[in-house]
Amino acid sequence: MAIRNIAKKIRKKLQKGFTLVEIMVTIAIVGLLAALIFVGAQSALSNGRDSRRQGELSQVKKSLQAYYLANGNQYPLAAEAISLEEDNDANGPFAQAMKGGGYLPIIPRDPKHNVEADYSYKYIATTTAYYTLCAKSESKGGYLCVSGETGVALEDDAPAFGSWGGGSEEEVVVSVVPQISAGGNHTCFVKSNGTVWCWGNNSSGELGINNTTQQLTPVQVLGAGGSGYLTGVSQIMPAGHWSYRTCAVKSDSTVWCWGDNSNGQLGINNTTQQLTPVQVLGAGGSGYLTGVSQVVAGHNHLCALKSDGTVWCWGSNNYGQLGINNTTQQNVPVQVLGAGGSGYLTGVSQVTSGWKYTCALKTDGTVLCWGVNDKGQLGINNTTQQLTPVQVLGAGGSGYLTGVSQIMSGAGHICTLKTDGTVWCWGGNYYGQLGINNTTNQLVPVQTFFP
Repeated sequence: MAIRNIAKKIRKKLQKGFTLVEIMVTIAIVGLLAALIFVGAQSALSNGRDSRRQGELSQVKKSLQAYYLANGNQYPLAAEAISLEEDNDANGPFAQAMKGGGYLPIIPRDPKHNVEADYSYKYIATTTAYYTLCAKSESKGGYLCVSGETGVALEDDAPAFGSWGGGSEEEVVVSVVPQISAGGNHTCFVKSNGTVWCWGNNSSGELGINNTTQQLTPVQVLGAGGSGYLTGVSQIMPAGHWSYRTCAVKSDSTVWCWGDNSNGQLGINNTTQQLTPVQVLGAGGSGYLTGVSQVVAGHNHLCALKSDGTVWCWGSNNYGQLGINNTTQQNVPVQVLGAGGSGYLTGVSQVTSGWKYTCALKTDGTVLCWGVNDKGQLGINNTTQQLTPVQVLGAGGSGYLTGVSQIMSGAGHICTLKTDGTVWCWGGNYYGQLGINNTTNQLVPVQTFFP
């Protein structure tokens, strides 16, 4: 209405003629109206562009979170880097990420988390203690990076930076879910700040609070010798569904355990129970175990995967679950031998342990197992225990199982996820845990039925 009235006045003046002052005022009004229209249009365009960009960034956030979930709830350690570079560029890691090359696609172990295949990733080790992980989109022509301490989960609401879709560098939020894990009768939780909180049964000191009193609410795990608190933890493992101990991997890739030690399962060269965290020793009891990326536990034994792809185990060994070609208990870590006892097992990407047996997934997608085999849990078409790793056979006992991306063990059965999204299991099936519509134990992998 206001614009229409102004137009009428302008028409009358055109008929009568304008004074100089009126002409100047009219020009100013017209200019103001044009400016308002221009600003409104630009704002609408900007809002639309920002909305699209935030949607795209949200997808990258999900993709980075998928990487985190698919890799044991942590971003990679330096030795597991996709592409290592020294950050000597004055422009920093973000500029390095834009240089091209070095990006490799990541296939999440769980297909549900494969948010968008367009994304590829680049890992940059800025120092031995800090990393930058970048997601790059070929179609969007941009990148998003997140930085943090090696092996440590990001703080909640940690910022990620990048230039997306040709826009200027901006910030989004990447939320990381802290880790929780449960043992037989106790639970432990790693907060995003690297501290550990446990609750439940504490009869063997498995809560790490320098006593054996049951706790009905979370209590913070103490530091070594009961001094201060345990910090810098990236992974927690309450050490098996049948045990009374807990172990943690710290951001410096060392391992700390506490609780029951009756079979040397704390790896400290004795069998004395520990009520606070103690550091696991190195081979032969010399120095300390380092370079660890994952720890798993069976009944009374533990195994650690090192970032170099080797596996080290300690504790009870009455069924050969340590994979060292004998049944002698080991109070410090020993390196798992290769197939048939030849050399050492290498090229491992994930380990899992059940009741007195252990399995390893190799980077080539094959699986090897060792230890007790009374239910066929080693997947080799017999029930003979194995003191060194043996390769799991394929369906029907033909060839070998291949294309595996993830492996997980129960008490006496194993299930694997293959890269094609199928699930294959073997071993004990007395409760139907293999998902094959019967309760017959299986000595070789069988495919799980899905509706």
